[in-house]
Amino acid sequence: MWRQYRKIEPNELCIIAIDTAQGGGDYTAMQVLSATKLDVPIVYHSQLATGEFLPTLHRFLNALSDIAGVKPIVAIERNNGGLLHSDRLNGLNLQQKYTLFKMPNTGVVQVQIEGGSRYGWDTNAQTRPNMVADIRIAIQQQLIKIYDPMTYGEMLSFIVKNGKPQAERNAHDDLIMSLAICWQIYQMSPKKELTFSHQQESVSIHDKEENEILDKYGFY
Repeated sequence: MWRQYRKIEPNELCIIAIDTAQGGGDYTAMQVLSATKLDVPIVYHSQLATGEFLPTLHRFLNALSDIAGVKPIVAIERNNGGLLHSDRLNGLNLQQKYTLFKMPNTGVVQVQIEGGSRYGWDTNAQTRPNMVADIRIAIQQQLIKIYDPMTYGEMLSFIVKNGKPQAERNAHDDLIMSLAICWQIYQMSPKKELTFSHQQESVSIHDKEENEILDKYGFY
């Protein structure tokens, strides 16, 4: 369900994307891309419906913000009720410890809450081909360091059917698509925004043997 591959460090900016699911055989998939180190230290993958995952996601984002001292950027894919989930998550973000991504209709992607049009990422016939092509290049050229074997496995199962890149029959693409969203946000966002605008005031970070995030979830 949760897989963590290294420690989160102070002053590390993370971009988080969630590929949504309504339950059943589909998966809620979350990738945490470090915009600072260009690797993927944390992955979440479960058949839990995204709506049920939101309270845990909120607690995770708060803890991540506390450890890094930088507000993470989070984008929920709009499909499968994602826009509603984003609105709910925004309602939980009373302490403003994380930034909800907004995707404008045109122009440069804005990562500031006030800069976009609607919460979340829109995967559609226009955006999907570029998303898949860009993440494939990033993986092939080792622009991103990926530790998760299931993410690699999904990339290998991708085929092009009727001109549309997708997972082959009986395979899934949730992890790849969530990582593709992270990579799009990283590429399209002004690097100044990524470097400076999400700095928080200094926070007290618990140094309990490796800076644990949410003890009961096993993060550090």
